[in-house]
Amino acid sequence: MLVQIAPIKRLPLSRNIFDYTADKEIADQIKIGQLVKMPFRNSVEFGVITSINQTSSTTITKLKKIQEIVFAEQILTEAQLGFLEELSVFYRTPLNFLLKSNLLPLQKRKITKISIEKIKNKIKQKFDRPKIFIYSTINEKKDYLKNNIEKIGQTLILVPEIKQLRELIGDLPAEIQKKCFVVTSEMSDKEMFELWLNIRNNPKAIVLGTRRALFLPWTNLTSIFLDDEGNPDYKSWDMAPRFHTRDAVIMLAKWQTAQVHFLTHTPSVETYYFADKKVYKSDKLEIKPFRRRFRLIDIKQERRGGNYELLNDDLLNDIKNTIDGDIFLFINRRGDAGFVFCRDCGFVFKCVQCQRPLTYYKNEETIRCHYCRTTQKMPERCDKCDNVTLVHMGTGTAGIETALKKNIDLKKFKIMRIDSASETPNELYNNKQQKIIVGTEYAWGRIDWSQIKLMAILDADMSLIVPEYKAPEYLWQGLRTAEYRLPADSKIYIQTNYPEHPVFQALYQPEKFYQEQLKERRLFKYPPYNFLLKIFYGNTSETAAATAGQKVLSLLQHLTKDQNQIKISCSLESTPRFFRRQYWRIILIKIGYEQYKKNVKLIIKNLPDDWKVDPNPNSLLSLD
Repeated sequence: MLVQIAPIKRLPLSRNIFDYTADKEIADQIKIGQLVKMPFRNSVEFGVITSINQTSSTTITKLKKIQEIVFAEQILTEAQLGFLEELSVFYRTPLNFLLKSNLLPLQKRKITKISIEKIKNKIKQKFDRPKIFIYSTINEKKDYLKNNIEKIGQTLILVPEIKQLRELIGDLPAEIQKKCFVVTSEMSDKEMFELWLNIRNNPKAIVLGTRRALFLPWTNLTSIFLDDEGNPDYKSWDMAPRFHTRDAVIMLAKWQTAQVHFLTHTPSVETYYFADKKVYKSDKLEIKPFRRRFRLIDIKQERRGGNYELLNDDLLNDIKNTIDGDIFLFINRRGDAGFVFCRDCGFVFKCVQCQRPLTYYKNEETIRCHYCRTTQKMPERCDKCDNVTLVHMGTGTAGIETALKKNIDLKKFKIMRIDSASETPNELYNNKQQKIIVGTEYAWGRIDWSQIKLMAILDADMSLIVPEYKAPEYLWQGLRTAEYRLPADSKIYIQTNYPEHPVFQALYQPEKFYQEQLKERRLFKYPPYNFLLKIFYGNTSETAAATAGQKVLSLLQHLTKDQNQIKISCSLESTPRFFRRQYWRIILIKIGYEQYKKNVKLIIKNLPDDWKVDPNPNSLLSLD
């Protein structure tokens, strides 16, 4: 008997499944999804049987034999294996890597002491359209979960971040909390080993987790809940497989015939569109507007009135008069100034490698690149025209902290800076003194939102000037998330140069935001009107990267010349162009939804091995 086996070992994409033979003594015991031991190169490895009775180009006498069937029962069902195989192809990730993620830690001593129970009959149900539920309060979400968690099968509840996981556990009814298993990427091998067995052998398990929980031994999965559906953190961008959890959930649900529930206070533009078009089910597609009045500060108007300070006068007064609770000042940039430029010739000081503007730090009198981590002394003259009229523009967390110290009673407030360059201070949680937290996006997952009485978004425009089609959506999600998480009596200030922008105008009329975004995306053929595939390649040589980009572009143009549903961009420089010590080229491919999976697989199959793929990317030209 011939069998195909995927070793549980890191292997290249091009060669990761191998032919083996099974002796007659064990041939009638062989099943797809079994864990076996087999000789591999110069050692004995674990592997999973992926198929049986396949022909082989190798003479059967030359093939190696399976050494041992570890468990008589399948360690993975055919549905689980099918899900992993589809992920492997669509996201260009070796099946071996995904198998390792889906199996319990393979510790040889422990493996011999456990047993795998026979999988009982799975509850039979047809795959149905995903449901979307839009909530505006925690209680609405709690009630929906309580009323929709199945008692007859396994349930998976997903959140984008670990902190949200802890919050959600506390929000669940007590009777559900007692039954829950919690899964995160922080678990030790020992914890994961025990948890894997508990879920594998429990047909009614309720699991809460981050996207790591997708890769568990589901044997009777009937419901999947994706909370905070519109959160951008559901997208994996920094390593393969680069999947969006929402897409992977639908893929898993089809294999498991489970019902998908998208829960959100602010749906993504794509989900709103698919719900409106009845691709997703929704009892009522209604997004409630801001509950509170926010204060929109027009920075241009402030400048005309002679106020050039970083903080508006009314905002400063509100900070000083906040009696209890903390204050969160959000600006998504570090340093004292966003960039340095010459007033005479307009020259901007940029990083030599990545061409990003250098950030000014006043205390050290340096300019730094946050990407390449290079630092140099603040220049005295312009590199281009040699004049001395250098100007600092914009600001960052350090600049806001300095401005606060000039205007705030430091005996009353403790000022804390929280960004990716600083460790989260223990005082954030232990110090009872009133705090003013100055932070970037890094701070959002670390602050206690229930204690924030005043929040100010100090440079809302920073998100809007980024040349990305999803930039307005990310600002929209951020504003709506702040509104949802802040206590009802908290205040919100928003400083902007563009108060007329549709994002701000839609805060009290949310439908307008989605209508405007869909109008733009239809015009430029972006999702949800087409599927977007980003492919990219890096090389230490800028010339080699550009040459490779042009070569693959020609290959794809020839491959798809008769495909009207596929539109391919030219080879583009990434932003920044130099990242992780390499120069990068990006090609963007828009694919019509009719047979889009088939076309994505066709393109991926024909790419050179050293190209990376990012289906449904969060960004067009950025790699970070």
